[in-house]
Amino acid sequence: MTSDAPTYRSNPAHDAERVAIGIVKHWLGGRGTLLDASASSAVFDFTIDYADGRRAVGDVWLDADAKLMAVWGDLFAQERHHVVQLTPNSGTWTVGLTREARGRDVRRGLPALIDGCLAADVTRLEIERSWLPASAPDALHSIVDRCRSLGLARLGRIDNAQSPPRAEATGSAPAHDVAYYFPGSEPGAAADDPATVKDWIDRVFADPAGIKHVTGKLLPASADERHAVVVASTRTSSVIEMRLERLPVDEPDLVVPDGLTHVWVLPRYVRSGSAPFVRLWTAEDGWSVVRA
Repeated sequence: MTSDAPTYRSNPAHDAERVAIGIVKHWLGGRGTLLDASASSAVFDFTIDYADGRRAVGDVWLDADAKLMAVWGDLFAQERHHVVQLTPNSGTWTVGLTREARGRDVRRGLPALIDGCLAADVTRLEIERSWLPASAPDALHSIVDRCRSLGLARLGRIDNAQSPPRAEATGSAPAHDVAYYFPGSEPGAAADDPATVKDWIDRVFADPAGIKHVTGKLLPASADERHAVVVASTRTSSVIEMRLERLPVDEPDLVVPDGLTHVWVLPRYVRSGSAPFVRLWTAEDGWSVVRA
């Protein structure tokens, strides 16, 4: 099962819900009818009416960093949500944003910043890793300071490290002259990051979003089954990302609140050929592997 959502005007959270619910529907098959209510104001993202009369409810949410998702939300509110036009002959650039970035400031400030980079012969910069000695040129100090004030994590030119030929010299206009900017992800695994999917789910369920979905919505529901669908996102460590991709067989059993019958765990990207299987835990059978 793959997502056919438009990539240009898509929203990561909505896309994740759509893909996840599609996987549950595929798993359900002809045993019942699934109603996708994720795009409405319904209490649950989906409900299932089984052919034998049983009823299930389910909720989908991302293991996401709230600040980073706010940056994404600001980005997708724009008509050209990840592109800034630069001055002629600037070339093509990519820019990574931190959790503190504000899209409006980035869009306004990038053209002048890139102009300054070109003037100082800077075509690649990792801002968080940049330590500048006092003897560094004032222009470079100014660039790094400006990057930090805009909430940039990194920038780099991707077409050519050399200055492009001027349009008047070649008789043709520059090919691109744009910067593509995207929020980054959280750093990789830290010493206290969860080492197993069980540890990860324990942490996810204890987070405010987990309490909202599990304790606040699913557990009080009048239903025969309650499905929690968790999708890896910007708070998920690289260790868990790899375990979700490789589906190791030694995952410890989950310990979940009474009444929660199904826990689905999905990698960040579910596409045919890359991650065609996902993990499902049920109170009756424990872990199993489900084709997406």
